[in-house]
Amino acid sequence: MRPLNSILNACQLSRGNLWRYALMLALLFWQGGFLFYSTVVIHVAENVLGNHVEPGFITQRVTIWLNFSGCIALSLLLINGVLALWRKAPMRSGLLVTWHIMAVALAALILLHPMLDAGINPDASRPIHNPAQFRHLHQIYLLLTTIQWLAAMIHLWCLTARPLGAPASSRPASEPPP
Repeated sequence: MRPLNSILNACQLSRGNLWRYALMLALLFWQGGFLFYSTVVIHVAENVLGNHVEPGFITQRVTIWLNFSGCIALSLLLINGVLALWRKAPMRSGLLVTWHIMAVALAALILLHPMLDAGINPDASRPIHNPAQFRHLHQIYLLLTTIQWLAAMIHLWCLTARPLGAPASSRPASEPPP
C-alpha cells in the first residue's frame, strides 16, 4: 500500500484532481471528436470519395455518437455545476450559462437530426429529396454546432481558470469541496 500512496502523491492524484480529469476527458472526448471530425475527416472523405453526398451518410451515423457522448459529458458537467453553486465556486455563473447553452444546443441537434434523416435516402438515384429544405436544415444544424462548440470552449476555460485577482491558492471551479 505504501508504494501506491507514493505514486498517488507524486502524481498529485487527489479526489479533486481525479474529478477535474474526468470532466476534462468527457468534455474533450465530445468536443475534440466533433472538432477533428468536422475539420479533418469530412474533408478527407470528400476528397477520397469524390463527392460530398457519401460522406454525409457516414456523418449521419457519426453524429448520433457525438450527440450521445455530449449527453454523457453534459451529465457530468451538470453535477459539477450544481457542486459549483453549492460551494459558491469562482466562475460558477460562466459554468452554468455555458452549460445551458450547450444543453439547449444539444437538445435542438437531437431534435433536428430526424428531420435531416427524413430528407435523405442513400438508395435513391436522387439521395436528397428536397435540396433547398435540406440545405436550410443543415445550415441550422451547423450554426447550432458552432454555438455549442464556442460555449464548450468558454466552459473549458471556466473549468480550468482561476478568477482574475484570485490568489494562487484558490481552486478552479472544477474542484470539488474538500
